[in-house]
Amino acid sequence: CILSRGLGDVYKRQGKFRRLAEELVRLTRRIRILEERVTPELRLDIHAMSQYLAERERETYFRLKRFKSYAERQGFKG
Repeated sequence: CILSRGLGDVYKRQGKFRRLAEELVRLTRRIRILEERVTPELRLDIHAMSQYLAERERETYFRLKRFKSYAERQGFKG
């Protein structure tokens, strides 16, 4: 019967939509966990790395400045 085939198709689609909705809920939860837990940790790590690199850059700058001063006193040209 055409009606029973049509209803069968409707039920199949309804099941697919239900599974899609459930998957969407799971994905939403995972995204929320990433936003609430992982992202802040990564931001802290990035901040720490940036500070470390900035400190290294300052050290290198002063080391180079000290070397230039030493080289000038020794009479090196460069």
